[in-house]
Amino acid sequence: MGWPYQPVETFPNYSYLDFLKKPRPYDFYWEVWALGSNRVLLWGDPAYVRRAVPTFSLSDSTGFEIDVPMAQKGYGNGPGKWEIFDKDQYVSHNDRKFWNWEFERYWMFYLLWGRLSYNHTASEDVWMTELRSRFGDAAPDVSTAYQAGSPVVSEIVAAHLADPNMYIWPEINPGGLIADCKDVLPSDQSFIASPAEAARNVVQNLASAKQGPRETAELFDGIGSQIEAAVSRAGSKLGGSHEWRGTEPDLLVLADLARYHARKQEAAYSLSWFYETGKLASLDRAEAELTKALDIWKNLVKLTDGLYSDQVIFGPDDFGSWKDKLPYVYYDLDWIRELKRTLSKYGEYDFRFEFGSNLPLPRLVPNGIINSSAGTL
Repeated sequence: MGWPYQPVETFPNYSYLDFLKKPRPYDFYWEVWALGSNRVLLWGDPAYVRRAVPTFSLSDSTGFEIDVPMAQKGYGNGPGKWEIFDKDQYVSHNDRKFWNWEFERYWMFYLLWGRLSYNHTASEDVWMTELRSRFGDAAPDVSTAYQAGSPVVSEIVAAHLADPNMYIWPEINPGGLIADCKDVLPSDQSFIASPAEAARNVVQNLASAKQGPRETAELFDGIGSQIEAAVSRAGSKLGGSHEWRGTEPDLLVLADLARYHARKQEAAYSLSWFYETGKLASLDRAEAELTKALDIWKNLVKLTDGLYSDQVIFGPDDFGSWKDKLPYVYYDLDWIRELKRTLSKYGEYDFRFEFGSNLPLPRLVPNGIINSSAGTL
């Protein structure tokens, strides 16, 4: 679920193609494919719904449906039973549970899509009244936190869509390995440039109005700051509220995700710049950004480990927890450092084949015969 409209240019078969042409002998019905997006973290952005809903009548379409959070909990009927917050013989986290049935945790999602789908211009009283009943005087701050945090996953998908279906879970996925991340296309390829495309445009002096990785990183950093400020204000007023204790962790996870992907976008752009120009300083910048990214992901693990279930499954692939993804984040940094060591040892090259260790060159002995023990020919 990327930006709140149908992209003109995206992956094949994931937009409307030419199905809206008239005359047509069929009705057209939209599905907002969110199975790969918001699965476990809270969501509630009225501006998103207000922008999206009017597009579902495009070319006299008949309506839409949307995939809700937790729609595929336990995909494949794998063994075991798990709840959103981890539960064992020592810790129950009941002080964070404000629902009887898990879908009730996502009341804001249902409220906004339900009411604003019928009238996208409805007054904010629709959700603010409910927020005040739950959070009292802190309702405006909680609303701000919801609205600041909800775009995080959409912006990740908009800028970096490794899979258009449900095989990538952006709430826990660190964006793939850095060597490939730079080439991953956005969901709206007409408005956003991948890191590799952005670097090529600059090197080739091609004008582009697309949002580049630097702008994407700035956007993510701004979102992170907004979430953290709103969470701080709300937390100072709510104290021991069960619902706030069950809401705050999701928002802090979203803030860290925003900060992490800001660093990943910057690193991917720096790596792309190196491949375009050969400037070694670009690898230094990539390493610095990935070092920061690793620290952020470590904080994500600290925040989520022991709180959220370890074996969260919502699809055919990309399941588990944030700590399961930590080795990939370590690998990014190790890979960049290895690339720098390789360049320091062998210099720049276009193509190279490595057959073993760096041996000394063969030399002639006094009788003029090549000393074959000195090297390999």
